[in-house]
Amino acid sequence: MKNRYLRNFFLLMIILLVVTFGFSIYKVNKDIVDKSKWIDKIYNLKLINNDINTLITRPTGFYNYDASRELIHNLHQLFEDFEQDEVIREFLYDSEHYLVYKRTKEMFEIKERYIHIFTSSNSVLNYAMRVLTTIITQMPQNHYKQDLIKLHSHLVLMGMGSDSSLDEIKSLHVKLQNDLKKESSSHIKLYISHVGILIENFSKLINLYEENKKLQIEKNINQLILYVKEYANVQIKRLNSLMGVLVFSIFLLILFLIWLLNKKIRQEIDLEMFKKAIKDSDNHIVITDAKHHIEFANDKLLESSNFKLEEILGKTPAIMQSGLHTQEFYEELHQTISSGKRWVGEFINKDAHGNLRYEKASISPVFDEHKKITHYIAIKLDVTADKLHQKEIEEKNAEIQKRYYTDYLTGLRNRNCLMGKLDKEIEGRLYYININDFTQVKTFYGMKNSDEIIKKLAKVLEEFSNNQLTCGSYLFRIKFDEFCLWCKEENMLPKRLMKKLHTYIKHNEFIIDNTPMNLDITIGCSKNIDAKNTNRYIEAEIAHHNARLENVNYMIYQEQNRVEELYGKNLQTIKLIQEALAEDRVVIYLQPIYHLPSNTVYMYEVLVRIQDEQIMSPDMFLETSKMSKYYHKIMRTVIKKTFALMRKNRDKRFSVNFSYIDFTNEATMSCLFEELLKCKAPQNLTLEILESENIQDYGMIKEKILQIKKFGCQISIDDFGAGHSNYYRLSQLDVDYIKIDGNIIKNLDKDTFSMQVIQSIVDFAKKSEYPVVAEYVHSEKILDIIRECGIEYAQGYYFAQPKLPSEIL
Repeated sequence: MKNRYLRNFFLLMIILLVVTFGFSIYKVNKDIVDKSKWIDKIYNLKLINNDINTLITRPTGFYNYDASRELIHNLHQLFEDFEQDEVIREFLYDSEHYLVYKRTKEMFEIKERYIHIFTSSNSVLNYAMRVLTTIITQMPQNHYKQDLIKLHSHLVLMGMGSDSSLDEIKSLHVKLQNDLKKESSSHIKLYISHVGILIENFSKLINLYEENKKLQIEKNINQLILYVKEYANVQIKRLNSLMGVLVFSIFLLILFLIWLLNKKIRQEIDLEMFKKAIKDSDNHIVITDAKHHIEFANDKLLESSNFKLEEILGKTPAIMQSGLHTQEFYEELHQTISSGKRWVGEFINKDAHGNLRYEKASISPVFDEHKKITHYIAIKLDVTADKLHQKEIEEKNAEIQKRYYTDYLTGLRNRNCLMGKLDKEIEGRLYYININDFTQVKTFYGMKNSDEIIKKLAKVLEEFSNNQLTCGSYLFRIKFDEFCLWCKEENMLPKRLMKKLHTYIKHNEFIIDNTPMNLDITIGCSKNIDAKNTNRYIEAEIAHHNARLENVNYMIYQEQNRVEELYGKNLQTIKLIQEALAEDRVVIYLQPIYHLPSNTVYMYEVLVRIQDEQIMSPDMFLETSKMSKYYHKIMRTVIKKTFALMRKNRDKRFSVNFSYIDFTNEATMSCLFEELLKCKAPQNLTLEILESENIQDYGMIKEKILQIKKFGCQISIDDFGAGHSNYYRLSQLDVDYIKIDGNIIKNLDKDTFSMQVIQSIVDFAKKSEYPVVAEYVHSEKILDIIRECGIEYAQGYYFAQPKLPSEIL
């Protein structure tokens, strides 16, 4: 705005400069022209003077009376013009100029008298000459006639302007006058007297001529001409200076106009580029006037909203409102932009067909040079697809969370939900319920009927909880045939509750394949709060274990309930791990992962084992090792043996399970990076991050993954669908493929909920372009199902059991 005012001021000053100097040049030039006219008049005065001089010196015989009258008239007219001319009057204000002019005028007045004298004298001379001529022609012949004729000749010659001397004429006149004194002739006396008149007038004319010469009027005229020329020269110099400044000003004006023109051209080019940018922008752009009437909408908005331009021009953006925003929302928006501020937020609008559109928007006011709002411009980004995708992600996260906290078979809360409940609730008693001899039940009735028994038992337990207990009780299925009942507010003593529950189950008939059967259960009960070295779940489990050992139906946990045995077992396991590490009995097994479309081995998963009297799988020692310092030693042993295997088999790919605590252990990470630096084919390694682990610091994990991926390694999420993370975390961790939790896969042929979870994970993976691996594939039926779901990679006992590298490579 400030630049614009300066530009206009500068342009106005240049124009005023040009106009001012142009007007000054006009005045000076006019003054010079007027003075030149005066010079012409002065020169005319000089010509009149010359004519007067010529007239005065002209012989009497050639005197022109009309010319003398015209000269006098012209002289009067010229001085009258001088007196009436404003420019001359202004010039004559100078005292020196006026004195010269006054003297010149006075001299011409004298000359005018000389003309009158000359005219009258010439008249007398002409008359006298005519009389003398008449007398001389009529005079009779006598002895004086010759002298008279001689005198007459001199007079005639003098009147004709010859060089005859007046003195000679005077001497002849005196001589004749003396000689003819006695002469009585009237002709002679008349002649002599007229000669005297002629001599007198000739003398006057000669004196007049001499007086005229003494006037030196030309000097004054030339002085006037000089004054005018000097003044004209000064004005010409001034004119030249003004012309220089004017030319410079015009030059500046031209340069400024050229600059303005170039700027305007650039602005027009910028405007065209701006228009093209707006027209071709992927953002939705709307421009309204100060009263919010739409004046412009770009093609992207029209394409997205399904409106035609003519349908919205002149209307307010309210035509696109969905009605899902409150009146306060729009009032706050209008108040913000009307106050000259920028508004940023989100709209839920609708298109021409009534479909909802989600838009992130920025609305800014546009001001004129007076800081008055003339327009509003809205730049909007259509985030409908992102919102729908986010909604889909949230729904899938909800499914995963439900799956994480819900038992897939019974629909009851699961172990994860129980652990969370125990962490939050300080008080409350837990009952551990387990079916007696359920292994025999499975053997007798088969897997399918066993699942039905578990479902019916879950319903019976729910009926008991709802009918016999207070509202502060919850039922959980832990695994297989194990259930837990948590009671916060007890309306009966624990022993009475367990007795009543045992009786309720034992006398309840379960109909399987139209055959009635009864179940027997054993119940363990925890204390009401957690102890120092254990928690209520462990207490209930120990109480249940002890009830089985003592062959009773239920038992309440006591401090002396053989806790030492449990710790003893852990110490025994730790000692076994210590010996296995020292004796190099921590070994790795391999299980192939197949690429189903090509039916070839894509990769081998590395699994840890301990060689003892029998091969120990990880579930027998790994959790216990995490409570000691030996877990990280086991992990470093696995890393080193995996890289040793990779050096021997550079054309094979291998994957290693990595947990959150592995990433947090400096020694384990150093071991990994050392081996990666030495490895010739690090791109053949994949790290499978256990999704079931509670990852607390995703930022740290992400940073470590970025460092690992610089070596070309791949990252996989293991046990996906069973843990704490969600779909959003996948993008954060930059994984390369997903491995679905085996507990979901193994029940696909009999659990519709698992099928739904699998389908949702696969759908998400396809949209996000993540390859999917299914583990725990134990039958051809499961294989057919995962093929139908679109899963391309699989592993499990159906293909091959884990084996030593020497047995499988």
